[in-house]
Amino acid sequence: MARSTPRPETSSTATLTEITRRYYACAVALAKAMGLPLSEQFIRDHRESISSCFIESGRAGVRLAAGVKLSPLVPAPAKTSVIPLPVGEGQAAQERPAVTTSTTIPAEAGLPCQGQLIVELKPAPLAMLLNKVQALAEAQGGQWVMLLQALQAERARRLAAGTRKGGS
Repeated sequence: MARSTPRPETSSTATLTEITRRYYACAVALAKAMGLPLSEQFIRDHRESISSCFIESGRAGVRLAAGVKLSPLVPAPAKTSVIPLPVGEGQAAQERPAVTTSTTIPAEAGLPCQGQLIVELKPAPLAMLLNKVQALAEAQGGQWVMLLQALQAERARRLAAGTRKGGS
């Protein structure tokens, strides 16, 4: 059975700038709610969620006042190291993406795998650390957010590498 929800009257005078500012405001609000810095990578990684927030805000009739100042994107951190992957038979030389933060697990907060390189973690410890560091980042922010981003980047790199292997 189809369900219809009442929609507020929409104005045909909305400009592209107003619409874009509302979308960006949704991204800002989502980043704050998640405790993550608003960056280009955040927008890429969470575009579906941002779009859902944008659509729901439109349905609810939420508008952004022209006087509201929106924060700028956080600049991407500088890349600090590139670690080559081993070259196998018939495999072209590749490089791992640079880890933009600490490449080792710090000894603070009693995390497992202290002192190990992120790129050398096995899948199970990487998944466990992702969960633990995400909880720390949500509770304390700061350096934990950066470590979380490094762990997420390594997981994404591994997923992308696995996709390429399975697809060819």
